[in-house]
Amino acid sequence: MVFQPKRMFGQNFLIDRNIAAKIVRLADVSEGDNVWEIGAGKGILTVELLKTGCQLTCFEIDRDLISDLRERFGERITLITEDVLRADWQKVFSASGGKRVKIIANIPYNITSPLLYKITKHIGYFAQICIMVQREVAERITASPGVKSYGVMSIRIQHSFRVRKLFSVSRHLFRPQPQVDSEVIELVPRLDRMEPEDPALYWQIIEASFQARRKTLKNNLSNILTTEEIELLSKLTANRSLEELSRLGIRLDKPLSFDLGNRGESLDEEDFSNLYRIIRTVRHPGE
Repeated sequence: MVFQPKRMFGQNFLIDRNIAAKIVRLADVSEGDNVWEIGAGKGILTVELLKTGCQLTCFEIDRDLISDLRERFGERITLITEDVLRADWQKVFSASGGKRVKIIANIPYNITSPLLYKITKHIGYFAQICIMVQREVAERITASPGVKSYGVMSIRIQHSFRVRKLFSVSRHLFRPQPQVDSEVIELVPRLDRMEPEDPALYWQIIEASFQARRKTLKNNLSNILTTEEIELLSKLTANRSLEELSRLGIRLDKPLSFDLGNRGESLDEEDFSNLYRIIRTVRHPGE
């Protein structure tokens, strides 16, 4: 029976073995590395990964592909036949000896964002991520302040990882052919990432700041702060006095370079860290 790709799984299969080999080479996969491939598909990347002698765990949920993967690779791979987003990563991680993981994969388009967010929540498991994603997603992940594609995803991923683009892949190298080109990107966990005392508040501030991109911080933050809190916050950010902020016990990553008249898209990670620290003090003075 001829295999028919399933749109529900976001299947676009790479058909160029040279690209698969290039991904493995740039990811510097070595013998004994603990590697997860997400969406093994027809096994074009699987073949190249196995050439390195790595310990390979493949995730695949398409029943028509699972049987072929088992027949071709047998015990050379550990095959996980469940949705990677629902899988117990702690269980999979422990079963492979607890050695930090490299994810090397051509990610199904329809799970890219939720998968990346899940990876950030389990960052301690991973040594490196080398994945192929839609070019639009790659632009969002790597975007800098002031760029149209810069937003919550940019900040979330860059908060956890050092990110860089490796190379582009034309849509013509996939079957079925998608509507967009792809990029291979690398994510390496940051050792210097800032860990906020109140993560829920930190991310609430960032998400609120981008809620309406054309609106100022003042307008957007009014959705999560009281009128009194906005007034005090406006005073503290407009004054930009490090001395006054220091007296309030607010430690800044750098001098303030914004006020509430700015838009969220103009602030970098250190700016949002400063904004978070000021808001936390406004809400909980004396702490």
